[in-house]
Amino acid sequence: MRQEIKRIQSELNITSIYVTHDQKEALAIANKIAVMNSGVIEQLGSSNEIYHHPVNSFVSNFIGESNLVKPQIVKRSKNSCIIKVLDLQVEINTASDEFLCLIRPEEIYPTQHNGIEVKVKWVENMGNIVRYTLSVGNDILIMDRLNKLSNKKYEIGEKLTVFFEKQAVKIVEV
Repeated sequence: MRQEIKRIQSELNITSIYVTHDQKEALAIANKIAVMNSGVIEQLGSSNEIYHHPVNSFVSNFIGESNLVKPQIVKRSKNSCIIKVLDLQVEINTASDEFLCLIRPEEIYPTQHNGIEVKVKWVENMGNIVRYTLSVGNDILIMDRLNKLSNKKYEIGEKLTVFFEKQAVKIVEV
């Protein structure tokens, strides 16, 4: 159905407004998406902008699964600061002290090297992915892994080390 709607739009060369509460459908069909909250547009942008650069925690939670973590500010200058997100230090550009760090579940991956020690709290097989709920101190993280036969499967209670790239950390307003 999604492909058919896109094909008709393209074939007729028309602009159309499509209202849906299905986030996957919106991401797949739209050239531009307006994410609304109580009748107010929270963010307007492409699928990529909305998913990878949400402006606030509402948008990040509405579009896809989100890991929102309160960072510790290590060092502050006028328009930037160094923050500690779990065990990773990142320099970010913001003048605000009120923000959360967003890390999408697919950006977290197991590693044998330096990383963050976590414990598996829950495992969900979702067909093409396996979703792991991980605890790290008082924080909960979601990690999505492709459900390939070659990928190691983790069990509830198992401890492992995970990592995410600094570029995976996005700043969102509270």
